[in-house]
Amino acid sequence: MKAAASIRDRAVGYFVAPRAPMEAVAVAARDAPSPPMRFSARAVVLGSATDATPLAGALANALRGASEAPAAAVALWAPRPAAAHGSPGLPSSAPDGSPRLAVVAPSEAGSRTASSQPRSAPATPAALRLAARLTTRGLPAVGRGRLAWLRLDDHPVAAALAARRLSGALEAPLVLALAGPRTEVLEGLLREQDLVVVVTREPAGALARLAVAGSDVPAIACAPLASGPARLLALAGISGGRTLDAPLRAAVQRLAKPPEAHTMALRAPTADPAGADW
Repeated sequence: MKAAASIRDRAVGYFVAPRAPMEAVAVAARDAPSPPMRFSARAVVLGSATDATPLAGALANALRGASEAPAAAVALWAPRPAAAHGSPGLPSSAPDGSPRLAVVAPSEAGSRTASSQPRSAPATPAALRLAARLTTRGLPAVGRGRLAWLRLDDHPVAAALAARRLSGALEAPLVLALAGPRTEVLEGLLREQDLVVVVTREPAGALARLAVAGSDVPAIACAPLASGPARLLALAGISGGRTLDAPLRAAVQRLAKPPEAHTMALRAPTADPAGADW
């Protein structure tokens, strides 16, 4: 019987690989390199369409370069006067004491000046692929420079839903440029960001400081991009961190770092299940 079993085992060995010991499998699984964590920053720029759009483009490109991503996305919400009666400027106190964005004249809210629109520019293959992927998901986007640009619906609820869909569909940096009045729906959206940037002509003013202090997430106030090549290159999706001021560049570097991995030690159960610490 032993001879027959030995012959059978040898025959099976020609076709079936022997099973590795469980200890070896456990060691191999432990020593295998873990896949890298996917992390991409989410930021929002608050201000008028003229100032927020180019700054959002420069910020997205800065985040893309700092995180070594091939492309990034910018979503613009600039509702027309019929959909919104103002645009965010500097914060003011609401009746309940919470900071709100001041509403400006409707004529300013609906402006569609050339200085606030993405410039037609050749797009990199990565930006074109990102724009095409978003378009197939029902989020129409176009490639400009190193960025994929898209415009959100005028209605704040639809805009917030689209922004969340966009954030969930992306593994690349995303910057929202909100150029309309803040509502409760948008307040919830702001709390989901990694950084809030208030762009204003007086970044050191009292209202700008109020906006930063009242934010639930890290926030910073900065001046708009200077008129001229810096603004034009940002709208073309080309310029990046060099056009931002020093505090905002430092914030970009902090956001580009992946979150620290936290290890969890597991304790083996004790002999007494009731006394086990789980």
